[in-house]
Amino acid sequence: MPKFLVLTEVTANLPSYDAMQQATDAAQSWLQEQQRNNKVEVAYTYPEGGGCAIFNTDSVEEVQELLSRNPATAFLRYTVRPLIAFDESMNRLVQARQGGDSW
Repeated sequence: MPKFLVLTEVTANLPSYDAMQQATDAAQSWLQEQQRNNKVEVAYTYPEGGGCAIFNTDSVEEVQELLSRNPATAFLRYTVRPLIAFDESMNRLVQARQGGDSW
């Protein structure tokens, strides 16, 4: 199953303290649900806010669908990067070089 690194930054458009607290609580529940469903492998936060997670989904479209359901999405900016296992990627590069292809 494809893996995607999702980097999250908090935007400058923050709501009131009470609304932010509600969104944070709801986002925590949402993330725990994604982990139970094996859609999120691991998630981390940064000391200054934001964080990152590894998503296990069939497509980047599925990642987008899941992120759109995050209750805190209105206050977040996402960067999504597809991941390739290091050994698999290196094997492809070696095979390409053996065939005379350039990197």
